[in-house]
Amino acid sequence: MHRQQSHTQVDTLGQRRINVSLPELMQAHKATTWSRVCLLREGIPARVIPILAPKLGWSQARLIQTMALPLSTVRKKISNGEKLNASQSERLLALVDLLAAAERIAERAGAPEDFDVCAWLGTWLLAPAPSLGGRSPASCFDTLEGFALVKGLLGALEHGIYL
Repeated sequence: MHRQQSHTQVDTLGQRRINVSLPELMQAHKATTWSRVCLLREGIPARVIPILAPKLGWSQARLIQTMALPLSTVRKKISNGEKLNASQSERLLALVDLLAAAERIAERAGAPEDFDVCAWLGTWLLAPAPSLGGRSPASCFDTLEGFALVKGLLGALEHGIYL
């Protein structure tokens, strides 16, 4: 899978600081629930957004607006090296979880090593989905329930079900 190392500071235990790359952040789905809660309470660095957006083939503005985050506030946090608040971090982590799920699906499907999962997911998230009445999966990102719905659609694809 196509991965680029980009390091940022995150606090996964709410106590000690460690250096984590975006691919390592994508492993958060394997963390304990308590570790994830601590990560969200501490906040994910806003700097992850300009790393993740181009991987999806999106602009920073598209990523921020798609997740229903306040554009000017998040841009300021990126510029100042600040962290997202818990609610904002929760949405970003939900998107990172979708990316991790897409990587697992691609690996299980035997995708070629050079298959760009991030770019594929970015395109798929913006495409109309019949099960969503022609709306895109990304249009559901204004709520955490919407992220869960999209994760279910992604899981259905793994089993050959196109919804």
